[in-house]
Amino acid sequence: MSFDDTTKEFNRVVAAVITDDKGRILISQRLEDAMFPLMWEFPGGKVEASETGREALMREIREELGVEIEVGGALIRKNHEYTELIVDFWVFRAKITSGEPKCMACKTFKWVMPTELRDYKFPPADEDVINLLMEEVK
Repeated sequence: MSFDDTTKEFNRVVAAVITDDKGRILISQRLEDAMFPLMWEFPGGKVEASETGREALMREIREELGVEIEVGGALIRKNHEYTELIVDFWVFRAKITSGEPKCMACKTFKWVMPTELRDYKFPPADEDVINLLMEEVK
């Protein structure tokens, strides 16, 4: 895998593993016209040039779910190469500090236990995150 391939688009992407006081994780379903349509994901999105990863994550969660979050520690950072795209993927832990989630830029969302994550189809870049979360509950 070569990350210096200039024919591929390169995106910095952030995602949140948002947990509640019951130990559940919020996952959202991608829209029909998105890359990986109707798959499930940890909510987040692209980092704009003027933003830090944490700033981008707070903005993306506000835009997608209409809530404010507190961004915690980084869970994982990895580069993931797709056919036409390379993603610098950062995943952070987070908690909702105000508001109730609603779908503003997703098809739907669910609160699930970590052990239920494998019941949903996620994009390939999320696999390492799911593995980490599954290890934590063993």
